[in-house]
Amino acid sequence: MTMNTQEFTCHPRPKFTIESRANLIIEGWDQARLSIESDAPTNCIETADGYDIRSRGHCKLYLPKEAELTIMRANSDVTLSDISGAINLRKMGGNLRVNRIHNIVVGGVSGNVTAENVLGGFKIGGAGGNLQLNNTQLIGSTGVGGNASFTWIPQNGQHLRVHAGGNIDCQLPADATAIVNITDHEGGHKLSYGTAMPEGDDINDNDIAQISLVCGGNAQVHCPDPARKIEHFASGWGRFAQNMERELDQFGDWFDEFGVHIAVNVQETINRNLGHALDQLRRQFAKAEWHAKREAFRAERHARRNGEEFNGRGKWGGPWRKEAPEQAAPRNYPVSPASSSATAIVTPLAPPPQRIVIPNDTVGDQERLIILQMVADKKITVDQAEQLLRALA
Repeated sequence: MTMNTQEFTCHPRPKFTIESRANLIIEGWDQARLSIESDAPTNCIETADGYDIRSRGHCKLYLPKEAELTIMRANSDVTLSDISGAINLRKMGGNLRVNRIHNIVVGGVSGNVTAENVLGGFKIGGAGGNLQLNNTQLIGSTGVGGNASFTWIPQNGQHLRVHAGGNIDCQLPADATAIVNITDHEGGHKLSYGTAMPEGDDINDNDIAQISLVCGGNAQVHCPDPARKIEHFASGWGRFAQNMERELDQFGDWFDEFGVHIAVNVQETINRNLGHALDQLRRQFAKAEWHAKREAFRAERHARRNGEEFNGRGKWGGPWRKEAPEQAAPRNYPVSPASSSATAIVTPLAPPPQRIVIPNDTVGDQERLIILQMVADKKITVDQAEQLLRALA
């Protein structure tokens, strides 16, 4: 592939406006000039404070590190590195990779986003794929179709929302004072961090940094200091779906900032991943219910057979075998008149297992399945399950 090279002289802090139809690579250097390498004709028009660049093919730009960039549109992948000036990227059709830059604002990216060593923070409206921020702080609300991993440094009064179709991994500093609201496939809970967190009536949520994490997978928060308080505000996939629907309604308004086409792609990806998560959860509940019914049937059959044996009858209805008096086992339980002889050997049995009585008319199917699964996993007892069902009723 033959690459064409163009070079232009510019002052140390120029401004560039760029459009690209193919892959775009931009690197900063210490020279006060612009170098363009491309495999197709590239138009470069000098303006009052910089250059206006239009590229039709694969293009690589070398420009001063202090330059300011405005990328109006990029139809394919974009890579940015070693730039200390402000960067504004409006619309992207491919993947975005940035490294060693100072500050960047991104409208929307159809693919994946990877950022490392962004000193001034990273702000992005949305991404259709995954979001991976390493040694980079997220400074604005966003939504992604895949997984999201980022660092958040809370500031008083700051309220952020992060929506993801997959998993969310959020890293907090050790001295963070913030409230983290999580809604994922396990339900919802609220985490409070920081020794400076006020107690009781002194809490004003508007003055405390808050972030809402909403995802179709698992949401995890990592902080050197553990959460001081954990509150559960939703459980079960039914309530999760209601929470998710409410959050997505608010999230939909943000998409207007970075184009309808990318917005639709991101929304479809999120909805598709959430649908898969909910379907998987329904299958798990159905399987748990099936196992619970099977075990209940086995327990009932076992108890019925044991009842017959306890009344002095054998497995097939015949009398028990007689043995010598000196071999008879001591018994301290009643027997039926048919086998009241002192020489009868009757095996003591454990009481039949308890059965859970579920009020079908007042408790939803999802809540019953969740409670049955908790009993099957031995997280709660049968008595606790019945108390929980009565409370829900």
